[in-house]
Amino acid sequence: MKIRLRRMVESDMENVMNWRMNPEVTKFMYTDPKLTLEGQLKWFAKVDADETCRYFIIEVDDVPIGVLAIIDIDEDHRRCSWIWYIGEDGYRGKGIAKKIQLNLYDYVFYYMNMHRLWSNILSFNTHEITNVHEACGYVVEGVQKEHILKNGKFLDVVLMGITVDRWEEIKGDFDYPKIEFEYGSDSMPADR
Repeated sequence: MKIRLRRMVESDMENVMNWRMNPEVTKFMYTDPKLTLEGQLKWFAKVDADETCRYFIIEVDDVPIGVLAIIDIDEDHRRCSWIWYIGEDGYRGKGIAKKIQLNLYDYVFYYMNMHRLWSNILSFNTHEITNVHEACGYVVEGVQKEHILKNGKFLDVVLMGITVDRWEEIKGDFDYPKIEFEYGSDSMPADR
């Protein structure tokens, strides 16, 4: 299985729109949007010009399957956040997430020169918290109680993160295939 992350382009918008409205994706997101292609194209023009985020398409064996976004990029404090999802149903549960996350650490810390990476996860998504994030060295840093109102219920959000220092301490514990991140001058080759 060859995994690659490439910069999102305008022609990806129909896939992104459909993935983002997939109930298997939206159940773990803050919102359940009703999107249109016209709206997606406007959204893409905005985020593609925004230097505080980078949007990638996840490909497996050259097939687009999902999205990874590095967001809230703060050069002054050398920190950023990220979100991701696999939109194609047949690719979930195959260990792709862990491979991507470990490579994301290398990309964010060594190619983007960030010091800290963090994310927010809905607390009921225990598989993601425990079997993916904690398994990859992420640490629970706190909980925002009843932070999101979704489907008439207030939901807790778990704050998780990792610093470059922690990654350097634990990196040797992981054996992971190298993945290409293609994003202009900040690209990270698979054969690094």
